[in-house]
Amino acid sequence: MGAHDAGGGRVMHRMTALLEQWERCGDPRADFAGRWAATARQIAAAAHRGRFHQSDWILTLLDLLADYYLITVEPDDDDLTFVTAGAWRAAHEMARRRPSQSQRAVLLGFNALICNDLPQAIGDLLTSEWPPGVVRLERRRDDVFRVTDMIASTMGGYGRVVRAWSTDVWPRALALVTAVSDPWRDLIRQDIELTAARRAHLIACDIPGREALLSLPEHELDLHFPVCHLPAHCRLSEPLPSFGVPAPATS
Repeated sequence: MGAHDAGGGRVMHRMTALLEQWERCGDPRADFAGRWAATARQIAAAAHRGRFHQSDWILTLLDLLADYYLITVEPDDDDLTFVTAGAWRAAHEMARRRPSQSQRAVLLGFNALICNDLPQAIGDLLTSEWPPGVVRLERRRDDVFRVTDMIASTMGGYGRVVRAWSTDVWPRALALVTAVSDPWRDLIRQDIELTAARRAHLIACDIPGREALLSLPEHELDLHFPVCHLPAHCRLSEPLPSFGVPAPATS
């Protein structure tokens, strides 16, 4: 495959090589990686056909998203715990431990991609050109909406859920770019990662009302947590993130 066959360029080419390796050895993580590589190829092809305001910006975004993903899986023999967000830990765990849950593992991967990585990657790119001006910013927003719509269109019955998640992406990216200080920006990143981890539990575990909760935008989802979710019913080793939990009593 050429450098742009699976997406933007150099980094997506590395992802394609990793996917081929996983497919040869039967690694179940290939299920998500294959779906995302195919979707990235569609987005890249649309960019090359001029479907976006700025094709190069979209191709760079695809490469950056691949970078965000690859840091959670490479090198395979290293402890990547401290560089892997909770949503990605859930996706990799479900794929490896429960091969029969391939559909859930794929959805977990797209949750991590859209809810965790995409707003941060967009924030990174916008920061590098800030302030871009009103016209350019609107074009960036339109291109992001086209990307998320293309991803949703590949998700079958989960397309509605993916579109619901996508409503948070642009506002969260802007929040990162316009944060008044680095500590505040870090808090926003943490909040993004917590929301993605909560959605991971909704996908993986049999939480009451999960279907309705899964489609809620971030600000409404926060209002419904913590939800009833006993450890015995949890399919993930990653604890369910909850705000407002009382601190343990001290002696």
